[in-house]
Amino acid sequence: MAFVAAEAATANRHTGRNVATSHDTLARTVGRAKITARRARALMEALGCLVTIRTGRYLLALERLEASDHHGGQQLRAASLRALNMPETLGTVTNEHLATASRLNPSTYQLKHSPKSGKPHSEAASRPQHQRQKAKFQPGPYEPRPLAVQKLAAALVYEIPWLPRETSTLRVQRTIHRSGFDAERFSYADLICIWFELDKELHQTPKEAGAVNDPEAYLAARMKLAANYVRWFSTVPAREQP
Repeated sequence: MAFVAAEAATANRHTGRNVATSHDTLARTVGRAKITARRARALMEALGCLVTIRTGRYLLALERLEASDHHGGQQLRAASLRALNMPETLGTVTNEHLATASRLNPSTYQLKHSPKSGKPHSEAASRPQHQRQKAKFQPGPYEPRPLAVQKLAAALVYEIPWLPRETSTLRVQRTIHRSGFDAERFSYADLICIWFELDKELHQTPKEAGAVNDPEAYLAARMKLAANYVRWFSTVPAREQP
């Protein structure tokens, strides 16, 4: 409404035309931002209160000189020419209020089988059972891996060529624990000998550095093979062992 009043103050009082103020001037008059003035004019045009007769444009060289002589300052662009308009009034709005019950309008009375006018229930509805809240997760005390597992994990990270040095030793410890390999009984040198025997029996050559796409998965598979080999070797009788 403040923008509408400002536009009306600059318009012709008889015709509502000759509104040629810029967005900056209108915003400065009302005390708001330029983008707010632009949005207000767009809303006024959408409501039919304002009509743009001629869109603003940049002035030519001769027009700039004439504007400088007329206004006494430099002017590069002419503002749009607008006119106030009387929006189309809506037709008479009918009364849409709901009718109240009366003796002249019996159809508005409550129906016989209305759910709101039924008899009360003979038995009270059962109350919902109280749901037991789930217990919050509370982590237990941290138990570090055995020292033998830690030493084996550190040796694997720093000695295996296809295992990156930035690999977390905690993840390697978890891999050793999940494989079931007995780190208390077998050291890193024993593990290398076990892998050597496995490769010889399976007629395969160990992979070199750079040839392993997923080092952690390859380590998990190698540790599982070593654990199964040790488990099988311990169950074979001494006379059957090679």
